[in-house]
Amino acid sequence: MKIEIPVFNIESAILAAKNGADRIELCSGLVGGGVTPSKGAVDIARKKIDIPIHVMVRPREGDFLYSETEIEVMKNDIIYSKQVGIDGVVIGCLTPQGKVDVDLLNYLCDIAYPMQVTFHRVIDKTVDIFEAAESVLSTSCTRILTSGGYNTVTKGISNIEKLHNLFGDKIIIMPGGGVNVDNYLFFKDIGIKEIHFSARHEVDGKMVHRPTEPDFGLAGYFDDYCYTLPKESVIKTILEGINTKTGSSK
Repeated sequence: MKIEIPVFNIESAILAAKNGADRIELCSGLVGGGVTPSKGAVDIARKKIDIPIHVMVRPREGDFLYSETEIEVMKNDIIYSKQVGIDGVVIGCLTPQGKVDVDLLNYLCDIAYPMQVTFHRVIDKTVDIFEAAESVLSTSCTRILTSGGYNTVTKGISNIEKLHNLFGDKIIIMPGGGVNVDNYLFFKDIGIKEIHFSARHEVDGKMVHRPTEPDFGLAGYFDDYCYTLPKESVIKTILEGINTKTGSSK
C-alpha cells in the first residue's frame, strides 16, 4: 500500500519525500482546502524531489463550477506542470446539479495526458458518489480520492469499502480525509492500494518581533507566526505498519 502526502509548502514537500512518502500532492491554500501552487513552487519541487509529484489544479477556493476563464487557467497550469516534468495532476469539476462534469473532465484529462489524473474529494460533494464514480470511470482518470461522502474516512469507511469493491479493479480508490495511525490498517486489510494523509502539525516560526496587529491569518484558525509541516513520527509509524502489520483498525 502506497502513501500520498498532501503538502502546502515546499519545506513540507521535501520533508515528506525524505521520510518515505511514495508520492507528494503539492498544493497551496490550506484554509480553502487546497488550490494550485505557484509555478515557482512546482518548479523547485520538481528539481529537489525525486519521487512522483502530483499538482493540485484548482484556480480558487469555493465550489467546483468553473467559468470559461477559470478553465483557461486550469489548462495553462496543467500544461506548465507537464512541461516541467510533473507526474500527475489533481482535478475535480461539477455541474450545477452536483454531478461530475464529464465533458470538462475529459477535456482536462486530454490536456494532461500522459500525466496521471486524480479526481479529488469533490466526489464527496456529489449527489451520489457511486454514480459519480461511474462517471469518473468513463474518463481516463487514474484514481479517485474520497472520504466516502463524509467529512472523514472514519465516518465514510463503509462507502469507501463499497467503492473499492465495485470499482477497485478499474480505478484506484484512495481514501483521504482523516486517515491516521488509528484507522490505516483497515484500508490495508480490505485491499486498498493507496492512502492519502497529511500527518500535519503546526510548527512555531522563528520570528522574534511579533506584533499582535495586523492579523493576516484567519482568526481562530491560523497564527501568523506558525506554519505546518508533516510530522515525521506519524509517517514512519504508518510506513512501518504498512510493511509489517496485519489486522483491522476499523
